[in-house]
Amino acid sequence: MTLFNMNSIQVLSIARTFCEGGWRLMTADLNGDSNQDLVCLRADGSVSYLLNTDGGTFLTAAEQNINASFTCNKTLIFGDINGDNKDDIVCQNEDGIIHFALTNSSNLATGLFTSQQTFPTSWCNGTMDQIMKGDLNGDGKIDLLCHAERTYLRSALISSGASFEEELFEMELEVCGDENQFLLVRDINGDGYADLVCKSSDLTGTTKIIHNKPGEYFTDQSVRNEFRFCVNGGPTNFYVEDVNRDGFDDLVCQTSIAKRYIFISRCYF
Repeated sequence: MTLFNMNSIQVLSIARTFCEGGWRLMTADLNGDSNQDLVCLRADGSVSYLLNTDGGTFLTAAEQNINASFTCNKTLIFGDINGDNKDDIVCQNEDGIIHFALTNSSNLATGLFTSQQTFPTSWCNGTMDQIMKGDLNGDGKIDLLCHAERTYLRSALISSGASFEEELFEMELEVCGDENQFLLVRDINGDGYADLVCKSSDLTGTTKIIHNKPGEYFTDQSVRNEFRFCVNGGPTNFYVEDVNRDGFDDLVCQTSIAKRYIFISRCYF
């Protein structure tokens, strides 16, 4: 296993195997120590993880398999559901069953998670439906947003800390519905409310920012910005991250020709 230490631009070769066979390797801070842990999502929907407890070497971390009730062969999301600064786990399987678990020292040590809530199988379970995460109401907890058919914002489930409440809104707001567009949910202006970033992956490079005003949840389409950035940039080379750690998410583009990274720092929009 090979890891990159971005603080020192160092490549670390780890003398152990994890997540072999072309499975999906992900990262999340499961224990709230500000270090990214490794999570493996296998083709059958099973999940295992290594806690980063020894300076990023993972040599002493014991691999834990999450119990079989958490089958994530459709969607696996990490985020702080209850505001304790630990990434919790949200899973959706092919039958549309969604369950989530709050991480703590006990279940992280054993891998035995208890499903806190089961959602109706009809919620965001279409073939093209996409479950996304973001803090929609500014309370510091991750909520779930349904991008139905990858075309409409249809509804959202709001975290109360111990469960997800009923749908916050029910609407058919067309967002990022063209075939060559993809949607990201990020807090662009640093106000604590998740915004929408709609990116075209064609020659236009059209990038749209729709801001989330408290209590309106994207319904005010006048609160938006549109500009040209990262032409031909698709989901694999366009990113939204806080590059300079100033609390504002920035736009990052890896060009396909020059193989260079272009970024906009401190994007207030």
